[in-house]
Amino acid sequence: MPTTRRALCERFHEETKYVVGAMERFRIGPVWRDTSSPFKSYHSERVVDLVGYLPFDRHPFTGGPMPAATAPEGSPGLADVSRLLFFTNGVTAILPFPDGTRHYLRAAPSAGALYPTEIYVALREIPGVEDGIYSYLVRDHALVPVWEGDPWEALERHTFGHPAVAASRVVFMLSAVWARSEWRYLERAYRRMLLDTGHVLGNAVALAPGTGLGAFPIGGFRDGPLNERLLLTPSDEALLCLVALPRLEAVDLERMSVAGPLPSTVAEGPPPGLSDPEADLSRQLHRASCIVGESAPAPGVPDPAALEAPYADAAEQVALDHGWIEWERGIEVAAIARRSARRLLREPMPLEKLGTLLSFAYQPALPHAAVGPLFQAFDPSLLMTYVVVHDVPPLEPGVYFYVPTRHELRLVRPGEFRDESRRVCLEQDLGGDASALVVHTADLQRAVARYGERAYRYLHLDAGHIGQRLNLGAVGLGLGASGIGGFYDNDATALVGAPPTDGVAYITCLGVPQAGT
Repeated sequence: MPTTRRALCERFHEETKYVVGAMERFRIGPVWRDTSSPFKSYHSERVVDLVGYLPFDRHPFTGGPMPAATAPEGSPGLADVSRLLFFTNGVTAILPFPDGTRHYLRAAPSAGALYPTEIYVALREIPGVEDGIYSYLVRDHALVPVWEGDPWEALERHTFGHPAVAASRVVFMLSAVWARSEWRYLERAYRRMLLDTGHVLGNAVALAPGTGLGAFPIGGFRDGPLNERLLLTPSDEALLCLVALPRLEAVDLERMSVAGPLPSTVAEGPPPGLSDPEADLSRQLHRASCIVGESAPAPGVPDPAALEAPYADAAEQVALDHGWIEWERGIEVAAIARRSARRLLREPMPLEKLGTLLSFAYQPALPHAAVGPLFQAFDPSLLMTYVVVHDVPPLEPGVYFYVPTRHELRLVRPGEFRDESRRVCLEQDLGGDASALVVHTADLQRAVARYGERAYRYLHLDAGHIGQRLNLGAVGLGLGASGIGGFYDNDATALVGAPPTDGVAYITCLGVPQAGT
């Protein structure tokens, strides 16, 4: 899908860059806290309580005894759904405020703790619950029906016959609510929403095998009909991706491997149906990235070999050990114990830990043939990964390019970059104090040529997905991690030595956490 003009997502990315000395347009008014709720509420008498199926001795919200709940026979069952929902994006801590309100922390991190992502769950033939589509009530750990009846005919049709949907009895549908992020991040909110949804996706993919399920992210679907099925108004809340969850023993990996990401068109002027050409650019981009029509577009083909070309003649190339994370109490506990590091100590992080962490971030949760050694995502071959090394002995400080298919680092720029890293991260100490930064960049023109405007979704969902795997792996290795979605864009590109036409999607700070933070 070659293009010689500037795609809408390229314009959006350029116009939402943070630039030194030009941040006034991103400053919010004198609002100390958002007034919109991070939770949905429904009036329904048909709530499916999932708390009793959790593997806890005490009620996670009240501290009292757990309610009795016997999971009906069948697999997958409500116990599997309950467990996976909780460890993917459930409430993991409750913080009281002086005014009597409470703040609920979740298993997946979110920029500004705004939590724009919602999970809807399509179920069929699950013992103890009627077929239908349900909304996950995070605060209550419960399901409430939003559409009754078997939804599979519609799901298969609008995902263009994706084989993982046909093989599943459970499908997660991840959406984002614009208002939760927009009040704080304004035009840049769309980036944050995609990254945050990528965090939730990362948890689901990493944790699903623990319940005997395989996780297959689906980014190619007809947006309009599925948004309508969920009763969503896309200008308020929009579906971003699906995760089909078939039983592992039912998965035909070779068949799944042919279902690659699907492209949209490239926008030419205002997207169809948008009457106001001056409307919010992020909504224009989202609408332009939607897939319409009855025929499935030709799927894009991830190209892991493209990751091996950059800096192939680097003077220094370091082979990394894969290592293995010995989860002290399991990856599920790591998910609920995870907190974004607020302070990192200027202490060394051993190279073997960095190698193990990068290996976990990219290793497949399943041996998915479509992407070879890369994990299940949309197209991680579009993301370039740089590691800014501050203190990772025996590596010399500098900027390295990471090749996941070879699990090696290639030196790009030698030198000490703590001060520059701090400035790039909006003067946050985390950027300078970290032992290393992982920086994801992408050539937007190359991405658009493969996936049209929808490429912007895939890039940021994948970056959030990898970022969350870094978060989980850091917990398992006793490290601290914190994602940085706000940075001076052009300076971040210059820091890692990427081509100036490349855009930066995400930064993750890694290091030794200060106790109690």
